[in-house]
Amino acid sequence: MAVDVGAFADVQAFRRKIDEVWEVMKSSPALPGVDEVRLPGERSAAVYRERMAHGVPLDAQLRKVLDELAGRLGIERLQ
Repeated sequence: MAVDVGAFADVQAFRRKIDEVWEVMKSSPALPGVDEVRLPGERSAAVYRERMAHGVPLDAQLRKVLDELAGRLGIERLQ
């Protein structure tokens, strides 16, 4: 669902409030055995950054199959 925040609140004030709530939640103590408090979207954003920087990890078996296929097709293997 998409909501036009400007239809019911000042957009800048809403953003400031969201930032405040975010900070309060992130600064909350983590439960035992948990490294950090994570909020929706944080993990996927971190995975995206990691994969853009270092590529998508491939299972060894899949890598072997792709290398064999590249050999049969006469194309360069993945780096």
